[in-house]
Amino acid sequence: MLLLLRKSKHPRIVNIASTTASQALASDPSSMFGREDTIVAYASSKAALTMLTVQYANAFRRSAEYAHLKINSATPGYIATGFNGFSGNRSVEEGARIVVELATLSDNGPSGGFFNDAGVVPW
Repeated sequence: MLLLLRKSKHPRIVNIASTTASQALASDPSSMFGREDTIVAYASSKAALTMLTVQYANAFRRSAEYAHLKINSATPGYIATGFNGFSGNRSVEEGARIVVELATLSDNGPSGGFFNDAGVVPW
């Protein structure tokens, strides 16, 4: 895919993470994520994806061929899907907003960030 993205005028990669990937929130005992201990593998894999996003963004910035590529992570929130028995408090359409926003960033937009609808997610 990188070869195709390199040829694009406005290439974008959006990795789908989760708010559970936020170490800042998971470390805060007053946060719902700081009281969660049943999603260890899921949260860890999403944190790894967010770090992978940062590492790729750093590598792309240093490459003349890929410096125009933007890569970010997005958390759509707690979406009502079959994955969670449709218990989420957000629709798929609501969750898609941040993904579409990052996929259509302007050329001066961020790269290597972690975002939700409200902006930057602390991690």
